[in-house]
Amino acid sequence: MRDFWNACNHEAEKSHAGYRWHRCTLADLPVPVLDALAKAVPGHFIVPASFRNTGNGAALAESLAARMPDLSGTKNATIDRGGDLGELTAIEWLKTGRAGSWDVCYSLRWKESPRPRRGEDIVAIRWSDHPVGLLKGEAKAGTYIGNGTLTDARSRLNKDGGWPSRFTIDFLSERLSLEGRVAEAERLYNERFVNRPQALQPGCSHLLFLLSPADPSGRVPAHAPAPAGTPQEQFGTVFLCTEYEQLRDRLFSRAIELVQHPNHADAD
Repeated sequence: MRDFWNACNHEAEKSHAGYRWHRCTLADLPVPVLDALAKAVPGHFIVPASFRNTGNGAALAESLAARMPDLSGTKNATIDRGGDLGELTAIEWLKTGRAGSWDVCYSLRWKESPRPRRGEDIVAIRWSDHPVGLLKGEAKAGTYIGNGTLTDARSRLNKDGGWPSRFTIDFLSERLSLEGRVAEAERLYNERFVNRPQALQPGCSHLLFLLSPADPSGRVPAHAPAPAGTPQEQFGTVFLCTEYEQLRDRLFSRAIELVQHPNHADAD
């Protein structure tokens, strides 16, 4: 992923509409840059498991394809790919450390859960905080991000007193337990579920992540400003990708190709 973010132009952080605002731009999409992001895609959809370590790239590619969005050109498929692309790049941006150190949840793995998360696109945990810190984020992606989309994103961040829902915290604790991280599961459950935080209590950060070829940041002050006086950390990122449609329509198929034929990386 370092090659992907190194290909972007990153501007200095500034204050914007109540956020610590980051802006980065990707002017074009050469194959090595596409591949840098494509190599990260499998980890967002598939939980690493020993039974898949067969050395059979075709089988692993089939597994990945079964989890990923529809690659067709229908309107709904295009929308779904854009949504997944927004969440994926937001998580990868968060992992760069520009908003601090977070244990990021790979939420795209949970899309087929019979009880999916209710509203949060992005959830992350900061174990160094006492009580444990949380982050909830909203990612929006499209050729144009309109006023209503911005308003909806901010409304979702404000929901539940600015905290992830009770369901999300319980679900995260359960997932941690299933992964063998029992002590962390108990800590999260006790500190953020049994002792439920109050509205606007410090300890939860927000991330508004916007991915588009057209800059929507000028509409944020009117349609998605951070609440005045909130004690919660507010991060905002606009990722301007000139080749957004190409990225949306090539990334997932390229990820499948690289899993099936790993030696084809960086090839035209």
